[in-house]
Amino acid sequence: MSYIGQFGNMPHSPRLFIVVLVFTIMSGLLMSGDAYALDSGRGSGDLAGPSSPQQQDVDSSAAEANLPYLFAVFIITWAGFFGYVFVMVRRRREMQREIEALRASLADKGHLSKQREQGSPAE
Repeated sequence: MSYIGQFGNMPHSPRLFIVVLVFTIMSGLLMSGDAYALDSGRGSGDLAGPSSPQQQDVDSSAAEANLPYLFAVFIITWAGFFGYVFVMVRRRREMQREIEALRASLADKGHLSKQREQGSPAE
């Protein structure tokens, strides 16, 4: 059983859903606005935080400007998780069907071999 190229073998609705989801996330990232990088001029060893209320306003506005990116990463992570769960559930169902088919096949072969041993004609 090969799972290589499984995306190409998917029915159209899940494939379309994945493409639309990726497109939506990417367009949200591109259209989310400006991102700001802060350089307060302090050394990297200064961990005391902002020195004035004005500096706090700049820090909080820059943090709010980056919230769309944080949200996008959050959505991508959960979409990836649920996609993984979806694929695993499908694989499990497929393997369960194969196991049942093998059991039925073995049961039929066992039934036929018992009939042959008894000398009755095969069905």
